[in-house]
Amino acid sequence: MRMDRIEGLAAEYALKRDALREKVDEAQKELDAVKRRHRAVLRRRIGAAANARAELLAAVEASRSLFTRPRTRLLSGIKVGWRKRPGRIEVTDEAATIAAIRRKLSDEDAERLIVIRERLNRRGLRGLAARELMRIGAAAVEDTDEPVAIPADSEIDKLVDALMEGDEAGGELVEEAAA
Repeated sequence: MRMDRIEGLAAEYALKRDALREKVDEAQKELDAVKRRHRAVLRRRIGAAANARAELLAAVEASRSLFTRPRTRLLSGIKVGWRKRPGRIEVTDEAATIAAIRRKLSDEDAERLIVIRERLNRRGLRGLAARELMRIGAAAVEDTDEPVAIPADSEIDKLVDALMEGDEAGGELVEEAAA
């Protein structure tokens, strides 16, 4: 294989990527237009749904006695009622709490409550020579050369991935309206 042949293949690849970029840009413009067309209606409906939810929660809160047994009910496909929040565990000094567990609780409890984890620092291992890796029972694998053809513009790949995943940009609208 000669370099001029490889250069020709690279030029062909670049042309195919340019064609792909044009199609991605066209699709993105259409998606943006659809989002703009529906944005106002989506915002209104998101707001209306948020208001309805707030009204429902206020009604449930004002009627706690209706939810003693059962604490929740399924009404029109919406689970309403009361639930126990899990709460949070706050530890101001983890080392002191671990020491107290070991002193004041059984070994079984300590084993259940304290996690001891050792793991290798793989980044650190990459800095070792092959001989040192062998001495500790490790080895560098798949560290051979491989051919590459990496485009200088990776943005198109992100757009293609998003389009191919069926990624809907509507999630941004929900966050904006909720804010």
